[in-house]
Amino acid sequence: MYDDLKVLVAVCLAIGSKELTLHKYFLMRSFVVFFLFLTHVNCLWSYSVPYKLVYEGNKVGLVDEGGNILIPAKYEDLGWTNAETTPKNKLIGFKQNGLWGILSLQNEIIVPNLYTKLYPADSKFFVASKQGKYSQRDFLGLITSTGKEVIPFRYSSIKVIGLRAIVGVYSGRNYSYGLVDLGGKPILSVQYKDIKPLGNLRFAVKDFSNTTAIFNDNGKAFSPFELDSISPFKNGYAVTYSNHLRGIIDVNGSILQTPQFKSVVLSEVPQLKKFPTWSVIEDAKVTKKYSCDYIEPLGQDRYRVQANERQWIINNQGVSVTSESNS
Repeated sequence: MYDDLKVLVAVCLAIGSKELTLHKYFLMRSFVVFFLFLTHVNCLWSYSVPYKLVYEGNKVGLVDEGGNILIPAKYEDLGWTNAETTPKNKLIGFKQNGLWGILSLQNEIIVPNLYTKLYPADSKFFVASKQGKYSQRDFLGLITSTGKEVIPFRYSSIKVIGLRAIVGVYSGRNYSYGLVDLGGKPILSVQYKDIKPLGNLRFAVKDFSNTTAIFNDNGKAFSPFELDSISPFKNGYAVTYSNHLRGIIDVNGSILQTPQFKSVVLSEVPQLKKFPTWSVIEDAKVTKKYSCDYIEPLGQDRYRVQANERQWIINNQGVSVTSESNS
């Protein structure tokens, strides 16, 4: 292919130097550059997909990029149950008799076909499922590349995060989540509405009253359940949200600023912006001050307050008489 390309370049340059106008010459050179680009992209694409599934009747096999047979077409399916087909660490899932196991690329059975679902969790572990004896539901667990069970088959969802896994159980009405280590030992019991990784071994844990707290990967709480949500960490910091207020924490879970600001920008040195201050003046005297985007009197000692696209009503003592809602 590259010899043909050399000839094409030589011909284009020769024609360009003898017969074509300067304008057409540069057009021809542009075509050659574009051809080189397409060739480069095609080579990259071919390199990134070194394996290909092949079919014989209703059976599936695997060949390499040279067409050499690695796995003969004798299986019901190859790949993974999450719709991926790419081998992981020279291993690939196979389906036989309706169940999944793991093959090497030398067609050796590494893990027998015992599972109703099977897909990579990360570079070392695989999420697998077995059907319950009585419920006929799939229960997920975690296995190694040799089939060793590391998290028992009792969960509805598993997501590996470093040396921890967020696990979920479906009760028939909703999911509850917890945190376990990669030996299946519970760190946070399965009782929360949601658990999300924040990075730096920290997790945002939301209870069923929709308030959020911060925990580390050992189950230690760094804040009470009083936040609405927490941003991912950036430059070593994360933004905390409580109603219309913003605060900031560091990677150790330490609360640097409680939620009290209008906005927080997570630059290398976090930028904190306060709300403007509004004063209530009676008889030429400032009687009250409020920090918000906007405030207006409603009469009967009531005020409507707006801040960060939320609004609520307070009395003349600054006490909320309605909950905050989106404005």
